[in-house]
Formats: sequence, C-alpha cells, structure tokens
Amino acid sequence: MESIKPWESADTPNAHNSKDNVIIPQKERNYIDTLYLSCNLQDHYSWESINGVDTGEHLRYEYQRKTLEHLYLFGIGTLGTGNGYEWYELPNYRIGLMDYAKAKRANQPNCVIQYKHDHLWELDQSLNGLDLPFSKDLSKYMIKRIDLTKTVVIDTDYTIDHGYISPFRTDPLNHTRHENTVYLGSRKNGNVFRMYSKTKELMDTKSYDKIAKYSAYFGTIENLYTFEHELHRSYLKETLGIDTLAQLPKVWRASANIVSKIRIFEYTDRNKKLLRQNHRQRIEAMILTPFVEYDRPEKKKYKRSYKAMVRRCRAEIDAYLVSEEGREEESLAFYAKLQFDLMHDVMDGDDIEFTVTDSSRKIEDKAMRAKFEAMRDGQSNELEVEANKRFGSKV
Repeated sequence: MESIKPWESADTPNAHNSKDNVIIPQKERNYIDTLYLSCNLQDHYSWESINGVDTGEHLRYEYQRKTLEHLYLFGIGTLGTGNGYEWYELPNYRIGLMDYAKAKRANQPNCVIQYKHDHLWELDQSLNGLDLPFSKDLSKYMIKRIDLTKTVVIDTDYTIDHGYISPFRTDPLNHTRHENTVYLGSRKNGNVFRMYSKTKELMDTKSYDKIAKYSAYFGTIENLYTFEHELHRSYLKETLGIDTLAQLPKVWRASANIVSKIRIFEYTDRNKKLLRQNHRQRIEAMILTPFVEYDRPEKKKYKRSYKAMVRRCRAEIDAYLVSEEGREEESLAFYAKLQFDLMHDVMDGDDIEFTVTDSSRKIEDKAMRAKFEAMRDGQSNELEVEANKRFGSKV
C-alpha cells in the first residue's frame, strides 16, 4: 500500500485563520487503533465443484469453512457465537463465520475479522505486515470500521475549558462529553471524533502491556492525549467513496481533511462574543493539523422510475381488490388516499391503467379520475380537500 503522511501540510491554501496554531506535533506517530474487516469467503475460494461434483452454494461454503479450520488446526480457539457469527480466536485477530444461506438472506458478509490492538500497534500506518487470513488481495477485504489515532505529549488539556468549531453538527460551547472524553459527531452517522487523556485511561484500566508500550515509545506516560477519528462503513462508502482495504491511503487523507477543519478555542469573553456575532474566523483558535484536501465523490441523484411507480400502484390496487371486505365508504376512502398519495408521482406521466371488476367501484373510479384531472389542470382542489377531510390531515 502507498505510504503517505496524512497529518502533514498539503500544497494547498490554509482553510483557517493564519493566526491559528497547530496543536498536534507533526513528528508524533499516527496509527490505527481499531480495525474491523469483512469479506465473503466465496470471493477467496472459488471452487465450483469438489472432485468434479457440483456441491451447490451451501455445501461449497461448508467446504470453505472446514478448509479454514484445517488451516488453523493448531492455533484456532472457539469463542462461541454472537451476532449470528461463530467466533474463533487466532493470535492476531478473532474471526466470525456465518452460515452461507443465513448471511445471504440477511444480506451480510459471511466473514468478519476483528484485529487486536497489540498487532495493529506494531504496524506502521500503511499496515505493512497485516495478518490477512485469506488471499493477499486487499480489494477483497471490505472496511467495516477503522479508528485512526494520534497520541501526543502536550501540556494543555484541550478537553476542558475549551470550545470546538468543527464540520460536525456540534454546539461549539456545549459539546458532548462522557467520562472525560469530548465527542464531536455521532457514532450513529459513522463519523465521530474524540479527544481524551490517554494517561488517565492507562492508569484507570491498569493495562500494563499498553503502559509498557506507550512508555517505551514516548519515554513517559505523563500528559499523553489521544485524538481519535472513528469511521464506519456507512460513512466511508456513502460519503467518502471508500470501500476496501486497498483504499487505505484515501482513508488517511479523508480523515485528515475532516480533522484539519476542527478549531479549538478557549472560553474567553472575547471568543464567546465573536461566536454569538457569528464572526467565527476572528476567534483566536488552535487547529489540530494543517488543512488537507480531499475530493469527495459526487452523489448521483436518481429520478424515480415511472414504470416502477405504475407497477407498485397496480400491485397495491390488486391486493386491495383481493382482500378488501369493508363497506363501500371504506372503498371510496381507499381510492381517495391512493390517488392523493400518488398524484405527485404522476403529474407529468401517463395515465395509470388498472382493471376494476366491481361495478360500484367503476363509478367511484370514474368520479375520482374526474376530480384528479381537474386538480392536475388547476381547475379544482376538491380531491385534496376530500382526502384531507377523510384522513385527518390539515388543509
């Protein structure tokens, strides 16, 4: 994988106030703290048959799973089941396998890999030497979650008595805080940034292995602070256009682009006043890293298919004609609601054709069509008024 320096300055104009000071020393190490990958075993094992006999999709999956167990016969440990997966313990990660048919029905990958911190800590930011369970083709491993981390030694605790102006939807003065950790963004959106005291975390958890590693690297565990960007697949793929592990360099650059837009300021009267006056660029602030550019993919806007809408309309009417056993006034209400809900979809389209066998419904349908045509031509809003009256909507 291509090695990049995502926290260094890009050859582009700075996006912030020239007086902003950079908080994170550029020399400190970037690393990946958490990495969850997913894949489909059939992408790695493509046998169509065993000994010339077609086994079918399900049996091919069983053969692949047994092959996996055979590969790690002397190192694998069973952890049990969870979230629909059978979990196995390996030296550098745990791996979850789901029944092929079940995964297909749930539209889920049938394999999940969760790496251990100790293994990731030993690697550089390009993950050279990452223990991959199957093929070495990085494009076959989808990123499920990745946490990009920067731990530094600084004298100021920026998690207290400071406000935050950021691309996240967060109140600059009333940020989300939980157990001495500041959160920007939301895990629900798959994009969250957090800041916390690494020193306090190490001391509270009494993780002696981690204490030894951090102490050896930094020469101390005093005044350690971690700045961590957590990205989930939903945000990576839909917003950043990132899918697989082969695109790891893009993950670093996209993350640096987001983090570089975070400005941190002290709770001074001047800064609060400028914030109330919406003069944010005049606030005396600090930035975490210099600005880095990243071109996000353009989201395509899809126009709803008219033919698909017609098929849906016909299906709803057919289902009603088969199952409806109510009174005649309920029949009229059904058509009023159906026409009203779909009228915006057919404003510029052709007429919807469907068959009505009941004679009374034919009369109702004719009346409804007349009202609909009048409303579409701007001559009357009778149908709209009637639908609002019947279904309790405000006119």
